[in-house]
Amino acid sequence: AEKFLQAVDNALRQQPYLGGATPGLADLALWPFMRQFAGVDADWFWHSEYKYLQAWLRGYLDSPAFAAIMPKFQAWQVGDACTCFQIIIK
Repeated sequence: AEKFLQAVDNALRQQPYLGGATPGLADLALWPFMRQFAGVDADWFWHSEYKYLQAWLRGYLDSPAFAAIMPKFQAWQVGDACTCFQIIIK
């Protein structure tokens, strides 16, 4: 996996997004997987050498759009009330 991380970090060293100056399909497709990858061993990831990749991912994680679509919930425990999620279909 580190070869892939190195390749992504090197690409982001040259430009702010994988496709260039603005976010593209590659960025939008890849960042959720990078979020999951970083979460496996967050201490290692955030202290690794991949500074450009970290900054790129942090930009998505700190965005208002991410906060709006991924609110934090407490883990459900036996006896807790049900959490209802609103589904919007347009």
